[in-house]
Amino acid sequence: MGAWGHGIRQNDVVCDVIGAFEDNLKQGKSIVDASKTVRKQFAEAIKDSDDGPLVWIGLADAQWTYGQLDPGVLQHVKDDFD
Repeated sequence: MGAWGHGIRQNDVVCDVIGAFEDNLKQGKSIVDASKTVRKQFAEAIKDSDDGPLVWIGLADAQWTYGQLDPGVLQHVKDDFD
């Protein structure tokens, strides 16, 4: 996995999370269900100290894009920055 710039969507992990989220939406899942599925799919990455914060950023970005940012997801992002 890698990064090719400074933007949120310029990281492989973030793009994978967003892609998985959008795939779930295309399958007819709600934002809440898509988020749960992504969290399960990326459970191992979430535990990783390098990839975990990127998973949360990707999920937050995807939720924000589709108009329903979960406060818990946002809190994970804030905690990682702190």
